[in-house]
Amino acid sequence: MNIIAIDSKYEPFLRTLPDIFDKQGTLIHEGRNTLKTIDFNGETLVVKRFGQLRLWQRIIYTFFRGSKAKRSYKYALRLQEKGIGTPHPKGYVETTEHGLLADAYYVCSYAEQYHTFKELILPSDIADRKQLLWAIGDFTGRLHNEGIRHKDYSAGNILFHDNSRTQPYRQFSLQLVDLNRLHFGHVTTHAGLRNFERLNIDREALTVMAHAYALRRGLDPDCCAKYIIRHRWHKHVKNATTNL
Repeated sequence: MNIIAIDSKYEPFLRTLPDIFDKQGTLIHEGRNTLKTIDFNGETLVVKRFGQLRLWQRIIYTFFRGSKAKRSYKYALRLQEKGIGTPHPKGYVETTEHGLLADAYYVCSYAEQYHTFKELILPSDIADRKQLLWAIGDFTGRLHNEGIRHKDYSAGNILFHDNSRTQPYRQFSLQLVDLNRLHFGHVTTHAGLRNFERLNIDREALTVMAHAYALRRGLDPDCCAKYIIRHRWHKHVKNATTNL
């Protein structure tokens, strides 16, 4: 078993994860991967167990690429170094079988007061929706200027929190999750605009985000909006799932 903890106080918890994961905690999501919240010494932690691997994947993740849990942990630290919001990483665990990776777990803090982008998709009664959409567009531009592109930039992987109750002026905190599919390197205009294609939201919302994105990256706002809407329209009309 390979255990990496950001602080030694989490090592006992990480060491027991393979034994307790199926027995303890509250289920958040179950699909290809499983997410749970589990309490440890009065702190609520999020634990993500990645899905079962095929033999060829076990070989690749053991010898060539590193597990998704390891990448999630390393990428979270890189985001924090750049001042990009993400739940605080606590560590990861890898178990092996016959010398190959078997299971991998990533552990981070629980963003209890945060909401997901899904809540912005119509119908929505969130106050200051337009300002929040602008903040998300600006946040995306900042990510791309920093050379960071989330390859699964979808509604469940963008978190937001309204700080208006604790700040003298309205300010939103934004966080990224599901970090194992980050790309680090120069983000072209084309790749940056295509990064919005999984955000299945109405035309007006896309326009607001596009204008904020363009301002952050020094691009033409109207051209950005037209490009984003055109690609969103094509993708989701084809699948009959568009909100445009």
